[in-house]
Amino acid sequence: MLGNFTYSNPTKLYFGENSLDYLREELQKYGKNILLVYGGVMPNPIVEKLYEGCERARKAAWI
Repeated sequence: MLGNFTYSNPTKLYFGENSLDYLREELQKYGKNILLVYGGVMPNPIVEKLYEGCERARKAAWI
């Protein structure tokens, strides 16, 4: 048995020609500094790729 836990993974998807019009509205919900990852992400990334992404995020946070 895994024990007691809670898991939540809400996802909102926009489809259609004007989908990017909602991007500004959605991003504002998450505060001033966010990391938006799009494209170029390999399926089932290896742990080294995870660490690479973490390092890039850390460096970008100080720019």
